[in-house]
Amino acid sequence: MNKESFVVMGGGLMRDALGSWRAGSREFSVLYAGLACEHMLKAILCHHDPLLISGNDTHRSHALGLGSNPGVKPLTKARTIGMAEAFAKAETVMKGKMPITSKAFEPVMASRNGRAHSAWHDDQVTEQVVTVTVQVAEAIRNELSIASDDFWGEFDGVYTDLVKVAALPVKVERPAIETAATELIAAEEKHAFHAGTVAGQMAASVALRGSHERSGEEQETVQEFSSRAAVGTALQCSGLRAQRAAVALLESYEVLPLDRHPVGGTFLKESPHYLPGPRAEQARTALAVKTMVAGRVAAGFQKGCSSGSSNAAKVLSSAYSSSVRMVASSSLEAVAKVIASVFEHGTVGAAPFTDDVESLGWMLNCPACGAWGDMYGNVEQEECPCGGHPDCQSSDGFRTITTPRKFYCTACSLTLDEKEELEAAALPSEEEDLDEKCPHG
Repeated sequence: MNKESFVVMGGGLMRDALGSWRAGSREFSVLYAGLACEHMLKAILCHHDPLLISGNDTHRSHALGLGSNPGVKPLTKARTIGMAEAFAKAETVMKGKMPITSKAFEPVMASRNGRAHSAWHDDQVTEQVVTVTVQVAEAIRNELSIASDDFWGEFDGVYTDLVKVAALPVKVERPAIETAATELIAAEEKHAFHAGTVAGQMAASVALRGSHERSGEEQETVQEFSSRAAVGTALQCSGLRAQRAAVALLESYEVLPLDRHPVGGTFLKESPHYLPGPRAEQARTALAVKTMVAGRVAAGFQKGCSSGSSNAAKVLSSAYSSSVRMVASSSLEAVAKVIASVFEHGTVGAAPFTDDVESLGWMLNCPACGAWGDMYGNVEQEECPCGGHPDCQSSDGFRTITTPRKFYCTACSLTLDEKEELEAAALPSEEEDLDEKCPHG
C-alpha cells in the first residue's frame, strides 16, 4: 500500500478500461475505470503521506513501520478510506488542480460500487463516467510527474476522445510468454535435430567416399576434419538461428531490450526502475528463455547427428566390400568423438559480434550446454594509481583493465549481451585487473 503500487495498478486498470471501451465492453470499462480512479486518488494521497489513506489502526501501524510490533494485526486486516473520502482529501492536497467537482464525481462512485457489488450500472452515464475518470487520472498523472506515454501506453494521444479510442484496432491476444517460449523451444529443437541429421550424414558420407584409396592414417585425418567441418557448421547455424528467434520472442514481449519497460508497467520519473519489472527481473527472464532454447538445440542436434551418421554409414557401407564396413564403423566413431569434443570444448566458430568488443581470453562453462564459452568485452590500459612507486608491480607503470560485456558459447551459440544477463548467469560482469595488483596502488 504505497504510491508506487497504487500508480502501477491505477495505470494498468485505466488502460484496461480503455481497452474494454475499444472492444465494445462498456460494462467492464466502467468497472475498470472506477477501480483505476480510486487507486490514483490513493496514489496522490500516499505521495503526500501514507497515513492519509488509513482507515483503521492496523493500516496506520503498518504505514508508520510498526507492523512487526506485538499486538499489531497483519496487513491483510488493514483498511483504507473509501472512494468519497479519498476524493475529498485529494481535492485538498491538489490545491485547486482537481479538474472536476465532488458533484460531478458522484456518478463515478455510484457506477463503481454498482458494478463491483451488485452488477448494476446506469447505462445513460457510461460515457460520462469513463470521461470523468480519465480527467481525474490525467490530473493526478501530471501532479506525480509520470510520463504520459508510460501511463497511457498505446492510448497516449487519444485517451481524451472515446470515439478515437473505440476506433483503434483491437489487439490480437498473445499466449503467455511461458507458453510462447515452450512452443519456440520445441520448434528449435526439431530444427536442430534435422540439421544434426544432415551434418551426421555429410560427415559419414565424405569420410567413406574414396576411403579405399587412403591409408589408415589418412583416413583418420579425413574422418576427423570432415566430421568437424560438417558438425561445427551445422551446429553454429542452428544455434545462431535459435538465439535470434529467442531474442525476437523476448523483444515481442518487451523483455528485451532491458531499458524498455515491461507491458503493464508504469514508469515514475523519480524512481530508478520501471515498475513492476526492474532490469534484473527482465534479465532473469531473458536468461531463462535463451538458455532453455540453447540447451534443447544442443540436445536435439546431438541426437540428429548420431541418427544421421548411423544411417549414412549403413547405406554407404552396403555398397562397398566388407573391408569398407570397418571404415564405416570408424566413421561413426569419429562423428561421435567430434560431438563429444564439441560439447566439452566448443568449436572454433567465431562469435557473431566483434565490432565493439574483443575476446578477453576467458573460457567459462556455458550455463546452457556445459561447453567452454568465450567472454568478450573491453580492454583498456591505465596508469597504476600508486603514482610510480619504485616497487610498483604493474607492467611499466600501467595495468590492464578488462570489462566483461558479452558471453558466447561456440557450441550451442548461447549469447548473453547485457551486464544483468551475465549477473543472472553467475558469470563475471565487473571490471577486473588482469595484472598482479600493486600493493602500493
